Amino acid sequence: MKLRIKAELIIPFIIIGIVALFGFTRFFSMFDGLTYNAFLGSKEQIAERPELILVDVDDRAVEMAGSWPMRRSIFGRALLVMRELGARTAVFDIEYVDASQRGINADYLDTELPRIFNHEFESLQSNTRALIEALSQGYIPPEDAQEYLPDLRADAQNRKETLLKSIEGVVIDNDEYLGRAAAFFQDSFFTINMFNIPTPVLPEDEELAFLIETSIPLEGITVVDDSRIPRRNSMNPTIYPVLSRAAGAGFPNVIIDSDGIRRRINLIYKFQDRYYGQLAFRPLLDYLGNPEITIYKDKIVLSAVKDPRGSLGETVTIPLAPDGTMLINWLHTPYVESFTHLPFGELMLHDQLFTLLIRNLDARRDWGYLQAHQGQTPLGDFLNYWHSLILEMESAPDQLDAQGVYEIREQFLAEVASLLQPETRRALESSIEEVYAAGNLPEEDYQVLRQDIPQWFEATAEVLRDLNASRQRLTEYLDGAFAIIGHTATATTDIGVNPFHGEYMNVGTHASIANTILNNRFLDQTPDWVGLLIAALICIPYGIVASNLDSKKILILGIILLTILVVALLVFFILTGIYPDSARVILAFFLTFITTSIVKFFSTEREKSFLRKAFSHYLSTDVIKEIVSNPERLKLGGDKKVLTAIFTDVRGFSTISEKLDPVDLVKLLNRYLGAMSDIILDMNGTIDKYEGDAIISFFGAPIDIPDHADRACLSAVRMKRLEQQLNQEFQAQGMSPDHLLTRIGINTGEMVVGNMGTEKKMDYTIMGNHVNLAARLEGVNKLYGTWILTSEATKTACTSDLVFRKLDRVRVVGIKEPVRLYEVVEERDHLDGQLSEILPAYHRAFDLFEAKDWEAARKGFAQILSKAPEDGPSKLYLERCEKFISSPPKADWDGVFNMTTK
Repeated sequence: MKLRIKAELIIPFIIIGIVALFGFTRFFSMFDGLTYNAFLGSKEQIAERPELILVDVDDRAVEMAGSWPMRRSIFGRALLVMRELGARTAVFDIEYVDASQRGINADYLDTELPRIFNHEFESLQSNTRALIEALSQGYIPPEDAQEYLPDLRADAQNRKETLLKSIEGVVIDNDEYLGRAAAFFQDSFFTINMFNIPTPVLPEDEELAFLIETSIPLEGITVVDDSRIPRRNSMNPTIYPVLSRAAGAGFPNVIIDSDGIRRRINLIYKFQDRYYGQLAFRPLLDYLGNPEITIYKDKIVLSAVKDPRGSLGETVTIPLAPDGTMLINWLHTPYVESFTHLPFGELMLHDQLFTLLIRNLDARRDWGYLQAHQGQTPLGDFLNYWHSLILEMESAPDQLDAQGVYEIREQFLAEVASLLQPETRRALESSIEEVYAAGNLPEEDYQVLRQDIPQWFEATAEVLRDLNASRQRLTEYLDGAFAIIGHTATATTDIGVNPFHGEYMNVGTHASIANTILNNRFLDQTPDWVGLLIAALICIPYGIVASNLDSKKILILGIILLTILVVALLVFFILTGIYPDSARVILAFFLTFITTSIVKFFSTEREKSFLRKAFSHYLSTDVIKEIVSNPERLKLGGDKKVLTAIFTDVRGFSTISEKLDPVDLVKLLNRYLGAMSDIILDMNGTIDKYEGDAIISFFGAPIDIPDHADRACLSAVRMKRLEQQLNQEFQAQGMSPDHLLTRIGINTGEMVVGNMGTEKKMDYTIMGNHVNLAARLEGVNKLYGTWILTSEATKTACTSDLVFRKLDRVRVVGIKEPVRLYEVVEERDHLDGQLSEILPAYHRAFDLFEAKDWEAARKGFAQILSKAPEDGPSKLYLERCEKFISSPPKADWDGVFNMTTK
């Protein structure tokens, strides 16, 4: 009795020691992360600060831009609009670390340059015409004409120089323009990546000297203890022409925990003797009035804070976790539902609408329409102003008087609205009628004007309405906004994982950091030793009590205490925001509870034998051996491995099942599945599951098998050979009304394999796109009239003497990338004579088909079908050849077929 009690009392100490060591492993980090995620999800969601705006450079914006990557001048023009309509801060979560090529200013080329050319040529023609008319009508004697020629030549030379200078505006330095726009915006911030690498990489001296200016001013920092501030020795900043005009820069570097999830962030890095802020934190300091910063070991204190919205106090204390990071208080919602989103295309649309409005007005300037306007300033003067302003905006936007530009634009739009009033239109139409009635307007011109005036007024009014609506929408978004600009288009790879969502655009990370600080709702974390201390205070008393209880009471007590412990830790976190190293506490108590229970439960050999037998009912022998040798296999989750998946399904099995009673159906199914499964198991495959008549299996796990692709293909052809024998047996015994004919899909690739499900019930299975492709290929057999289909990846991996037939490159449902398909025909030693004869002819015809020689390919496939009328692929390609002969595909067709059914 004494020995037993001593053994059980020592269990808590052993477990705490194991947990202390286990805390350094990746598995524990993942468990700790999952626990933290669950706790954070139970806490009330933090509020969203209304000034935080995510400007999404999405698919629509990319489409509007017409190129990828988008020209930097587009972002510069967006900054001009954002400043005009009230944005306070602009943060670019877009890296501009390399110089871009000069670009063509499409708007200038399409609109402004033709206008300048027209104006100069019309003026030159007008001066020349005036001289000729003066000579012809005798106003100038012919002998005096020579006196006017030098002036005419000088005028022509001046206009030539004007035109040559205007051509310079066609080419735009995108980097220079973005930099000037950043200076115009004033409070714009860009990235400065920072690293700690063995061989430091630093910018040139001039740039490095400037980058020091982007750091947090030393006079605003008091350092008490910066031992937890990470040091960096390398930089990769935004290019100098842009960053030198910005208000500052921050590092976008993020911390990814070992399980791939982003939970925390460093707010400050130290480089040499300077401190640099994180990409959201650095502009946030400006936004809050550049408060004084005091750095402690476990916190950063901001003093003399000036919150524009007045909800923060004068002092903000940001707690730092033991690793020196700030825990991000994430919103629970997906990215698209987090914060306010402004599609970047809205900013581009504003520019396009305003340009269109200018074009419409320019187009009727010489028709007299603008003269109908009775405003304070002639619209022609406004247009002249905007044309000159456009040149300034394209060359030196940082030198513009922003307030003056905005006021004139508002006045201009008001004057255009006045022009487009119904009474102005009616007055214009009335004057046209009077001129026509007086005989001073030709009939043809009169009819043109009668039709054009209402159309032009309506079209221009619609553009103005759309522009004003755009300005109103943008103003609602941007007034006082702290805007963070980032890529969210389909092509972006800037996607991460947060505690709640497997896909979360990383630009949202910076908004979440700012939101945590602006709400003054911080999270904290206790040191590791605190969790071990709490575990000791709980586990040791439990061990003493449990030593005197039987198995049933230990189980009940353990469940009750575990529930109380989890609830207590959770309530503490919810109330204080401090995460008390709950994973260690929970794991230590759970293992103590489980170990104590197991010691009791396995006290006799009979109980041990029972447990082994119970496991054998649920797991295959190979899986049991793998778990015994590697206990981590019991974890919930999987590993990435290159495997080969195989999916089988019986054609028309539902029709067969309708003709059999349930008892006979089960008997038939068990006989069929048993025989087919034995082939897979004999080849060391793993049966994943059965779904009716279908078998899902894979090769290469849990035991590593280098030739898994060969084994999968060999299993498939041998199943088809066995199928013939089974059908003879079923027909002879009357077990099935029809033959069982199996379609098989095979694919090789990287898959996730492991225990999937929940902690209470898990299944050893495979997942991933390559698994999905194997399933799709099984169904694609129907199209080609084949029985075994595989991908090029599987064929390439095979080394066995197997015969394959080449088929299309296709996109199947749910799979984006084109896949080359192959039919697995047979092992070469078992290939029958007819197939041996037709396969070379088939591949010759197929090569002609892919070369788009439809007529030659048609003849080849027709010849094959004369010998083998039931050859499915040849039938299909014969039909396609006939179709393409009569109706060829588009010239740019890439030869890929889209499968529209699963």
